[in-house]
Amino acid sequence: ETYFYKDEYWGVPIWTMVFLLTYRPSLLEKYVGTSEPPKNWEEYLEYAEKLTDPENDVYGIGIGGGINLMISEQAYTFMANTGAMFFDEEGNVTFNNPETIQAMEMYRDLFQYNPPGAEAWSWGEIELNIMAGKIAMAPYFPSVQRRFDMELDSDAKMSIQQLHHSNLLKILMSQQLALS
Repeated sequence: ETYFYKDEYWGVPIWTMVFLLTYRPSLLEKYVGTSEPPKNWEEYLEYAEKLTDPENDVYGIGIGGGINLMISEQAYTFMANTGAMFFDEEGNVTFNNPETIQAMEMYRDLFQYNPPGAEAWSWGEIELNIMAGKIAMAPYFPSVQRRFDMELDSDAKMSIQQLHHSNLLKILMSQQLALS
């Protein structure tokens, strides 16, 4: 439906991306007492706090803070999970709304459970820190799980799950190729 208008197709998807919660069950088991991932935003924050152990160089979350596309994608994932919209029905920008504020507050609250230096992170730093076992959870691409699992021993294996806010959302982002 996205590409269909007035009985004609006007574009095709050329790239699609989904963010899921990538996590290490072994770290959840050790620090939270279960290998099951968080089921809602409250648990997500609770887990991130419990998983943060700076003395052992383990942190609960991996989210970016740099000025780059990754933070835009991660922040938008949080926004979409709260039902935030960029525009209202009349086309007015509505960034300052309760849903966006809730998403940004959640991002801020989680950010404190990042490793030092995360304020400059992009994709590479997230991947390196997941691989090194420094971060226990991260909203990230599920495509990395297979690559990680081929390189890691069984205690370090990754799992993935849909991000949650109540029962809302399956987040996909895509780029389109417009045809004329």
